Amino acid sequence: MIDFSIEKHGKKILVRCGEDMHDQAMALLEKFYSFTTTDDFSLPFAIEFGWAPLKLVQESTTCFRIYEPDFDTNPFQHFRPSVDFTLRVLKEQVALLNTLKLSGDSPKFNQKVLVNGDCLQNSQMVLIREKVQRDDDSGWTLDSPAQETNQWKGSWVYQIYQQRFSLAAVMALPAGYYCQFQGDMIASITNHEGKVIWSDREFLDAKNQS
Repeated sequence: MIDFSIEKHGKKILVRCGEDMHDQAMALLEKFYSFTTTDDFSLPFAIEFGWAPLKLVQESTTCFRIYEPDFDTNPFQHFRPSVDFTLRVLKEQVALLNTLKLSGDSPKFNQKVLVNGDCLQNSQMVLIREKVQRDDDSGWTLDSPAQETNQWKGSWVYQIYQQRFSLAAVMALPAGYYCQFQGDMIASITNHEGKVIWSDREFLDAKNQS
């Protein structure tokens, strides 16, 4: 990973992420810089950036760095000096939403997903999103046709992304949407009206053109 930075009027803000995240990093830096120019700006400072909170930490008198939750330890209490995982999830979600011409609703990292047993280990996956009933509910249910038992449990959104990152792309879809996966490939997406709006052929063609 590398550092990207923006420096204006004697104030420098840095982010650390993969080199391939350049565009996303620069957009994030511009957004944070705009907040530092307001009269009510003060530290500690954090914003909700899509699915996760990001925090601005002062490293010196004129230098600041953006931190993301530490998803590898305890993201509810600890932050780390990078934004790579946050940006990668957002990149996947925004790309799919733009392709489908939809407005998204990305679940927060600290919301729950209902998961049937060890279905995440199966190649075939089914994801269904219903209307959110509670603040800690993402609305998502994950299952697999190959799952032989009904052992439902709640997992945090960030844990789903860690265990099977390919699912992150569809999880900003609105309530009422139904998705099928074959391995890491989106097999189909059905909207709230029961219309298939995405198929594996479209997915393969889009991947080949990217």
